[in-house]
Amino acid sequence: GVTNDDFQSFTVFDGSMADHVGNNFNRAVRDKRRHAIGELKMSIMWTPADEEVPEVGQLRIYVDSLTFFCKRIEAPEEKNPKVTVCTFDDRGNEVPIKRWDPRTASQVASTIASQLILGD
Repeated sequence: GVTNDDFQSFTVFDGSMADHVGNNFNRAVRDKRRHAIGELKMSIMWTPADEEVPEVGQLRIYVDSLTFFCKRIEAPEEKNPKVTVCTFDDRGNEVPIKRWDPRTASQVASTIASQLILGD
């Protein structure tokens, strides 16, 4: 399992993540074009599927908390952020990583039906 010692803090910047690739990130921070707007506390774990092919496996991301800096974000208590994960291809283009949903199709259908019936 994940313990508090496994979590690290990461600075959250405003703007597009595409500008954060490689040297662009360092230049943006140096030129003060990016503003730190919060702090994300999370843990990242990689579990290879096979020792012979270590680049194939499961990426686990555990988000503990996201704190917005009140001086940078208006009404932070009203924000409902969404975490997405991506990688970048050889040309620097963003490639989304799809979230794995361990539920079966019948479980998903059951959840949707419950929400419709109960109004959740």
